[in-house]
Amino acid sequence: MEISSFGESPQSQNLTFLKKLNLDDNQMSRVPALPPSLEELRMNNNKLRALTHHFFKGLRNLLRLELKKNSLREASVSLLAFRPLQKLLDLQLDNNHFRSLPLGLPSSLQVGWRVRVLEDCLLQSKEQW
Repeated sequence: MEISSFGESPQSQNLTFLKKLNLDDNQMSRVPALPPSLEELRMNNNKLRALTHHFFKGLRNLLRLELKKNSLREASVSLLAFRPLQKLLDLQLDNNHFRSLPLGLPSSLQVGWRVRVLEDCLLQSKEQW
């Protein structure tokens, strides 16, 4: 099955109990339609440039999301992008182009984590200059 048609294929519709999915290193530019049972999604080292309000639609059980090594920046992340992810406990955005954390992060993320990630993002941005 081609990754670009992952969410539209009949096979993916049968993945109702899927908990973890690794889509690292696939040159993906968007998040495909995924089963609501998903708890962990890895999309590191892809070509994500933006996160729109519908990218994570239906992923209400997602606990862990990794989006490291993409081309994301705060201006390209919709304020509503993370809204469906109310159970999210871990969000990894390392090695993107953030100067500050994107707005609209779920309240389920702890404040201490936010500070650590912000420091990491700012340090990485300065090192890349």
